[in-house]
Amino acid sequence: KQEFEVSKSLAVIPYFLFMGAMIIGRLSYNRIRGERSDKEMVQPFVVMAGTVFLISLFFGLYLKESHPLLGYVVFSTGIFITGIGISFVGPLFFGYASARSDKPGGVAIAELGAVNQVLTFIGRGAISVVAGVASLPIAMIIPGVMLIGVAFFVAAASQPRNN
Repeated sequence: KQEFEVSKSLAVIPYFLFMGAMIIGRLSYNRIRGERSDKEMVQPFVVMAGTVFLISLFFGLYLKESHPLLGYVVFSTGIFITGIGISFVGPLFFGYASARSDKPGGVAIAELGAVNQVLTFIGRGAISVVAGVASLPIAMIIPGVMLIGVAFFVAAASQPRNN
């Protein structure tokens, strides 16, 4: 809202676009995937999502100086594409956790969910500190880079478990 200087009612559009893209991506995953493995599918999508997020953020901010609405549209479009790119990751990691754990599937998923909550809390704290010290656009580099880094975690998680 503050970076693109839009009203409160327009500031929620990227959120709805992101959540809508997450839903669309999850519902159409099997159709998009085809014969490819999960790893072959998810790795390029998360790298694309992180890259598009960073490019749309900074290109949108660049455009806002001369064309505020166009800058906001570019940013919002990037958020939508990012939502599609990351939509496959959550269910995939929960499936990997369930398959790799000696514990029942529900317990493994609950443990991964708890770890996810703790890491999300820490990540939000780090982003908040960077936003306070530097600026919000600089702080948003963190989730963009983390999203690109998910590709490496997908590769590690997709390996067979060593007993």
